[in-house]
Amino acid sequence: MTVLKNIYKLDCILPDEDVLELESGAALIRRHASIVFKIKEVNIETRSLIILVTQEPNLLENNLTSSELVERTIGFFDKSFPGWTLKAHVISHVNRVSEYCN
Repeated sequence: MTVLKNIYKLDCILPDEDVLELESGAALIRRHASIVFKIKEVNIETRSLIILVTQEPNLLENNLTSSELVERTIGFFDKSFPGWTLKAHVISHVNRVSEYCN
């Protein structure tokens, strides 16, 4: 099971070791910050990549803002895709933990 959803879309662009490095980095980010990435679209001709990003609810409620999520996403993928146009779309969620605590 992969942590970085739709990672197969990167197979034709990146060498296997780079794909594995992205996957292990995404696993660390998910473990420590509850952030999940999904590759939505890859366009080789325009050298552009669209990534969906969300932060799962957590008990500490230390969620990042949308702009912080975008910044972290671009920073994470920029190392593997220099010179590419990277776009991050944030998917919001309702923090159900606080609903039950009130």
